[in-house]
Amino acid sequence: MRTSKVVLLGFFLLSLAGTAEARQQNERRLVRSWAQNQQKALSGFTKFGVRATVHHVVDTGNGKREADIEILFSGDPSLPRHRPEVEEFILNGEKLDTSERRRVQQSLTSMMSPELGPLLYDFSSPFQSLKRMRAVGGPFPEAIDGEQLMRFNFVAEGPEERPEFGNDRRPPPPGRGQQRPGFGPPGRNQRGLPIGGAPEERVSFWFDQDVERLVMSSSKLMFPGRRMLEIESTYERIDGVDVPVWRTIKGSFPMKRRLRTTTVNLEHETLYSDYTFTKE
Repeated sequence: MRTSKVVLLGFFLLSLAGTAEARQQNERRLVRSWAQNQQKALSGFTKFGVRATVHHVVDTGNGKREADIEILFSGDPSLPRHRPEVEEFILNGEKLDTSERRRVQQSLTSMMSPELGPLLYDFSSPFQSLKRMRAVGGPFPEAIDGEQLMRFNFVAEGPEERPEFGNDRRPPPPGRGQQRPGFGPPGRNQRGLPIGGAPEERVSFWFDQDVERLVMSSSKLMFPGRRMLEIESTYERIDGVDVPVWRTIKGSFPMKRRLRTTTVNLEHETLYSDYTFTKE
């Protein structure tokens, strides 16, 4: 009798596990369906535009550098990435001439290491990110600000291609462009930060209960050299497309200056507005 009860219990547990797995697979299919519908919605447009208002603060412990930047993104909405066009750049209260691309680039890289710049100043549709993501958990029902949402967790399986911000530099002449000695050990750039290697990235997406509309996302990127960034975004649906309307990036990381290493704190906020989607 005891043996039969154990067998029945085993079948019951296997049935529950199978039901839970089937439910998860169904919910993940809903995420793929959402991404396909987003791609279909974008394919109906030939051009898009959006304005990004950026407030950027870097605190090195010895002082702050602040920038307020107005950026336009436009072009083919089906492309994964879009290069920014700077309309206004105010650095520490000084308004820069945005036609001087080299000065704008130098100002940006002086505030942030070059490999992080493209991450801060870019625009992409959220469904594009799922193409390189692997689901690792969910759905998890959660109530946020009074709304019932479904959270899915993912990990990135490859680096994201990002255009360099304001890059108009030519290749260095032979014998130039190499790292000078005395700026950190081998494998580091002139700021003493590790170079090379993709960051480890974990992402959560929150959808509405029917998994038909993206509401918010949260990402954590861990770079070599004990550098970490946390990204939070909220989305709204415009012309059938879920687009970001707000994004914040925060993080801290060590930066080598002269003979000592200091901790740099970053706060970067972007508001997206004036979306346009057009057909030709």
